[in-house]
This record gives sequence, C-alpha cells and structure tokens, in this order.
Amino acid sequence: MRTFKCDFGKGITCSIKVTATPPAKGLSHVRAVEWTGQRTPKTTALYMAWMHSVNKQLSDEWNIGLIHVFRTAANRAEIWLYTPGKAPKQIERSILADTNAPL
Repeated sequence: MRTFKCDFGKGITCSIKVTATPPAKGLSHVRAVEWTGQRTPKTTALYMAWMHSVNKQLSDEWNIGLIHVFRTAANRAEIWLYTPGKAPKQIERSILADTNAPL
C-alpha cells in the first residue's frame, strides 16, 4: 500500500491508501479514504485538484489508464479518465438517483 496525504488547512486533511502496484483490470487502486475536519464545497474542489495530480502520477508511473468517480454533491458525480502522458479528462457528469448514499 501507498499513502498520499493532503492538508487543506483549517484542520481539514485527507489521507488515501492506494495499491502499491497497478490494480487488476476492473478493480480500483484506491483502498481507503480518511478525512479529518469538516469538508466544504471549497474543500471538494481542492480535493479533486489534488486527486487529479495523484491519479495522473499513478497513471504515468504504472503506464495504465485509470478512472475515478468523484461525488461532487449529494446528487451529483463526475467521472474522470487518466491516461499516461495526457491531461486528466472529464468523461461524464451525472445526476444520481440515490441521494442517501454517503459522500
């Protein structure tokens, strides 16, 4: 496992654990996400920017494509594609039917 950490200020931090090696096809590389502090809409935007850099780094390092789904609001999600050597690309924005699922 590898751990990436980000401090967003005001006591808000995020730590993610990812696989040490490329995940098997169809499986996620993210194994755990741990937050401290109260997240805000601004934190969500900063988190996404941070995760774009983490996912881009792993995509380039492992030389594989990765997909990440971000829950951007209670009823919204964005799906992003990370391809080695290319900028992250949003491939879908969705409105979710199940708004009771945790963020």
